Amino acid sequence: MYIKGNVKKKQFIKAVFSKLKNDKNILSATFVGSFVDKYSFKNISDIDLIIIVKNLNYKTTKTLEKKLHQINYTRLLGIKKKLLINNTFGPLKFNSNKNLVVHLMIYDKEGHVDHVIKSPFTVYDWERSNIYLKKKISEIYKVGSLQFNDFLSARRGLFNYANDIKKKKISYRKYRFFNNKYSTVKHFIRLKSRDKFEYYFHIVKNLILNFIKFYKKKNQLFFIEKEIKNLDKYFDKSFSKKYTKNINNLINAKKYKNWDISKKFDNWIVNFINDFESIIMRQIDESKKIVFLRHGKTKMNNESFLGQGRNPDIDRSQIKIMNKIKYKKVYSSPLKRCSQTAQFISNNKIFYEKNLLEINYGKVEGLTIKKLKKKFPKLVYNWKNGKDPKFPLGESQADVAKRLNIFLKKIIKDHNKKTCVVTHNVFLRCLIGIFFKIKKKFWYKINIPHLVEFEFLINNNKIFSNINRKILKILFLNFVK
Repeated sequence: MYIKGNVKKKQFIKAVFSKLKNDKNILSATFVGSFVDKYSFKNISDIDLIIIVKNLNYKTTKTLEKKLHQINYTRLLGIKKKLLINNTFGPLKFNSNKNLVVHLMIYDKEGHVDHVIKSPFTVYDWERSNIYLKKKISEIYKVGSLQFNDFLSARRGLFNYANDIKKKKISYRKYRFFNNKYSTVKHFIRLKSRDKFEYYFHIVKNLILNFIKFYKKKNQLFFIEKEIKNLDKYFDKSFSKKYTKNINNLINAKKYKNWDISKKFDNWIVNFINDFESIIMRQIDESKKIVFLRHGKTKMNNESFLGQGRNPDIDRSQIKIMNKIKYKKVYSSPLKRCSQTAQFISNNKIFYEKNLLEINYGKVEGLTIKKLKKKFPKLVYNWKNGKDPKFPLGESQADVAKRLNIFLKKIIKDHNKKTCVVTHNVFLRCLIGIFFKIKKKFWYKINIPHLVEFEFLINNNKIFSNINRKILKILFLNFVK
């Protein structure tokens, strides 16, 4: 593990991790935020520490807080500051010069999954951190990639920011414990003085930088001071012209710790959020929509390997579901379970594509996992070692991924505004695995339900996933067991 920082910072990390490493309840402990990105403690308002545990209750939180209080920070860092723990969730800062503030956020597995769904931007940034104990956060459950929908539906997205500004309050959350269970309770604190400035700066910086990460499809550290010079690359010129000057004013005020902010910024920040929302909505509206769909269920979807070698009909009981879905243009795998599904959901001609075929299982077609283990033990051995072997006389996942990429290049050029693609389980696992940056050896864990729509958008000849994160929770349920 590489730790960026001076001696005191490294000593601090070592001291904290030494207190936590023997706690068997801890799955992951990770330092995130400015503490990770900056070289020293200088100009860091608080230290963000994320801990994911097996069991979360009141006793757990107090035990972890106690461990942090046991460290002698004066002797360790040579500064006379008392530890102050911020145990809230959200952008609330304690802004204390007298204390060493640790923003301690504790989750269990389910809580972490819920946080990824509701606050993907936050967790996406956390996933960059290389200062962790035991497991990386992304190994527990990962964001994968940012989406257009996240700007609209995320807890720290446009609608919630606008709501906070309207109420002139910051929303944050705290745990409430009862009978070894917990819930999160929403609280508010009025915006005033430094808190107000910090929140406005937080909104502007994060909306712009999150959009750049989304557009570039890169989870890397960007700096608002540098990116503000290139705002025209990502937004239209009118937006850049309207907001660049005041964004630079915020940056300079932050640099020189000038927390006073004029009342005109109250209206300015509202306009900024509204115009940003208009940009997102316009880009969604101008995008071509591609919906991927796994065919209707068959009687042979019975835990045996169903690939290209068998060609069953769909179960007719699913017709009611399919009759609710209608598309003008449909691409389909030529196998009957897809073509029959396509016929029910299409209002027009169906375009058949061999590249959309299910994986070729070769000699494994029709076998159960139990029989496969007996007949082809070498295949199973290679899987366990993270390899992607071809099925005997069949294909590998890499072969399907090649077909997928050929099809994606074709569909980018399709001028239809809304298209449906009816295909198969492994094909869709490859699609989701690639777009959500899941290692190939784990693609088999992706759970693809029948007849659930997975939306993708094509904008400026780039394809972006735009799947509701509640649906993603279903796709990734095998990763959190």
